[in-house]
Amino acid sequence: MFRAADTHIHAIVAGDWETAGEFARRVEISMHRRLWPGVHFSEVHRVPLNSQGHLVSTFWYDLRNAERHAADFDRLFEASNLPDLLGWRVLGQWSARIAQRRYPRLQRDRLLELLPVRVEGVDRSLSCLRDAAEAAVGFMPGG
Repeated sequence: MFRAADTHIHAIVAGDWETAGEFARRVEISMHRRLWPGVHFSEVHRVPLNSQGHLVSTFWYDLRNAERHAADFDRLFEASNLPDLLGWRVLGQWSARIAQRRYPRLQRDRLLELLPVRVEGVDRSLSCLRDAAEAAVGFMPGG
């Protein structure tokens, strides 16, 4: 699970201390290569999750962290893996399986409550993907 909030990113890494450190190192390298921020990032802060309760509270704390900073520029959680957890992004579907294994009581309804809009009854299949892609580039069949 991850979410960018304000000037930082929170992530839960399923692995040991070294794995979490390597994850953070690779994210930092990737962000520097793509964003060229011109400054170094702050040192990574790692906290081991010692119990299932700690995992659950950290999971929700991380997803809601933008609220704590009054940083509402990402109200649809695009800078998080909430869309992956809900099955809305194809590339991150693996993370939903890991989250469900680590947090078996995770409920879709609680995730949906984080969003500022209601999405009940929305078609979750990929059948409309072609239409959406065509609309995004202004393609008009037969036009």
